[in-house]
Amino acid sequence: MGLGAAARVLVLLLARRPVSIDDGNARVDEPDPVLGGGVGELSVTILDEPVLDAPLELRLWSDTVVIPENRLSTSSIVDRKARRPRVRARFIAPREPGEYEVFGALRYITCVDDRCRPRTTTLRWTISVVDHR
Repeated sequence: MGLGAAARVLVLLLARRPVSIDDGNARVDEPDPVLGGGVGELSVTILDEPVLDAPLELRLWSDTVVIPENRLSTSSIVDRKARRPRVRARFIAPREPGEYEVFGALRYITCVDDRCRPRTTTLRWTISVVDHR
């Protein structure tokens, strides 16, 4: 099998699997510093214009920061009629001062003319925890 035939087989195999492309456009708002053990807010604004009432999913995770609700959906949008909606979630900071990271994966849908497609993007917040003494 020549290189051209092998490449065609690879393309066919990949076409059968959904491929996640990090093509979303969102802005992470860095949270204000919080006291150790305190509660803060994560916020992300979608800079594209997602389809109103279309499914939206935001998954959050961290090894050190507690996120009480780590799977968010369309119901978590602050203003559902906004052209550039914002989603927010609460977190509980670790007790020890320092810098901690929270990660996220955001999925939403945009449409241009008569074509709609899902968008995905990965997110990262830095949480600054200050001494409570």
